[in-house]
Order: sequence, then C-alpha cells, then structure tokens
Amino acid sequence: MHADWQVVLVEQCGAIPPNETIMKIQAVNDSGVQVLAVSGRVDSTNAASFETGIMESLNDNSKGLVLDLSLVEFISSAGLRAILLAAREVKDRQTQFALCAVPEPVKNVLKIAGFLRLMDVIESRQLAVDRMAGASTAG
Repeated sequence: MHADWQVVLVEQCGAIPPNETIMKIQAVNDSGVQVLAVSGRVDSTNAASFETGIMESLNDNSKGLVLDLSLVEFISSAGLRAILLAAREVKDRQTQFALCAVPEPVKNVLKIAGFLRLMDVIESRQLAVDRMAGASTAG
C-alpha cells in the first residue's frame, strides 16, 4: 500500500520522496503470453520486489514471458540480476522469454552486460507477443 501512495504522490507533485525509488509492474496475459510492463527505475532499492514480481508472474500454462521495458528509465546490476534469474527460470520451464521495447539507454546497459547475446530483445510488445503466441501454436 505504501508504494501505491508514493506513486500517487509522484503523479500529483511531480517529485520523488527522498531516498525512495519508484518502480511499477503491471501484469497482463495477452494471447496466452504473460507480459510484465515495468516502469520507473529498477535499482538496489527495489530489485528484490522486481525479482519477486517476475517470479510470481511465471505460469506453467503460459506460452512465454515478455518483459516490456519501454517505460524503464534506469536499471542497475541488481535489476539485471533479476532479469537473468527470470530468463533462467523460464528456460528451465522450457518456455520462451524476451525483452521488448527497450529504451536506448537501458539497451546500452544490456549490451555492455552481454545480455543481448543471451536473450531476445524485440522491438515492440505486440511483435513479441505475436511471435510467442504463434511459435507455440505452430509447433
């Protein structure tokens, strides 16, 4: 509940309270693909919540997991760790994983960390969902 209050405060006042980092995750199932839309900053203050949100969204009935990072302003090594753990978990479940709509500053961090060689980065959310939904029905 406290995090919701912070988000409202930011929207009303346009300022982040001192020592607080705002991150939101919105989950939706689109054509059998689990999509998590992440917004804000993902850093050491909220990486554990980010990881928990990802892991709790994993569903054995899902055709795949897409992390929509289009509204992520910043990601730290703690956030990268959460993404890597999610990718490994999805692979262990023998399903698909992708990042989509990654802003250029975040994509640069992913590139430096070597993530672009490890996982799919797709231009748009719809294209990611279409590929995963189509791939699982095709084979």
